[in-house]
Amino acid sequence: MPSLVEPETNSSSVQVLIVVDSWQGHTAKVGERVADGARSEGAKVTVRSADEATRADLRAADAVIMGSAVHQRGMTWKMKRFVDEVCEPAWFYDDLVGRVGAVFTAGGGAGGAGGGAEAAQVDMLTNLAACGMVLVSLPKDTPGSEHGGIQWGPTIKTTTDAMAPIDPDAMDETFQRAFFHHGANVVRVASRLVGLKLAAANHMPTPEMRAMRTAAEKDRPLDRRWGHLADPANPQS
Repeated sequence: MPSLVEPETNSSSVQVLIVVDSWQGHTAKVGERVADGARSEGAKVTVRSADEATRADLRAADAVIMGSAVHQRGMTWKMKRFVDEVCEPAWFYDDLVGRVGAVFTAGGGAGGAGGGAEAAQVDMLTNLAACGMVLVSLPKDTPGSEHGGIQWGPTIKTTTDAMAPIDPDAMDETFQRAFFHHGANVVRVASRLVGLKLAAANHMPTPEMRAMRTAAEKDRPLDRRWGHLADPANPQS
């Protein structure tokens, strides 16, 4: 049976990518708290919007944290496009296997966590799990989780109970504590996994499929966003 390689533990070597889609500023605001938490553990943090992030960004990261506004009980369409156009080729080529993934959300609606926050988080985590990532959830003993969290990750309401909008700068700091500690937790886990090699045997898709796709993408730089290969509206298809 193959053995796992014991990694060195050095938080200062951890590269964290935070991919955010924020429509009214709330998600970007709490994303700053996630970044602050990651930096508090010595990590280098890169923040990209869901429109900007590329496969090169993913490949350079030891941990990827997705943060989305909640729209119609799910992640935003821009975040889904990031999944389809950027995470899908990373899945295809196993770019992220063994690295760390986590999520956070911000949204309004009914209920203590807002409508659809859990569904949005699970949707994003499903993508990260498909990429072979080690997922960091939000333990109930995380500081601030009693105010701003569900089991999958921190979330914050962007409206009052009466559905009145809350200005991003007026969000209660008490409800943002969990975001800070979530970022720190991700780095603590990632620092233990940097350099870890997971056993690999079954190559899916097949080497032939990989070779065909590699040939089709040979002129596509990794630091540029492209449409999905299967999109009939994409002239590169």
